[in-house]
Amino acid sequence: MNLYQINKIPFKEKKTLVQEACLMYKKIKTSAAMIRERGETLSEATRKKSLDNFKGLSIFETVMGLLNQEEYLIIKNEFLSSTDSLWYLDKWSKTTYYKIKHKAVDQFIYLL
Repeated sequence: MNLYQINKIPFKEKKTLVQEACLMYKKIKTSAAMIRERGETLSEATRKKSLDNFKGLSIFETVMGLLNQEEYLIIKNEFLSSTDSLWYLDKWSKTTYYKIKHKAVDQFIYLL
């Protein structure tokens, strides 16, 4: 999918795609942390496929690393963290924030 095709998708749908990707990432990270905390053993097959056994980054983490600083901050604060809904006012005006947010969502989907 190229940027032209991504731009044709309504923003509401793009936002939902990013929310779903972030939710899935958070669930995977939370599940892995809970298993480690409980000291549960995993079957050998599951252990071999575990995300924690990979030395590299997940696709999600790679995409987040490819975003510029502003885009990263927006995706992190809007979709991964439960921060104040007006967190951006210290950094940008409302109109500037929404322009950057649309660009960040488009870039995230393009890289994913």
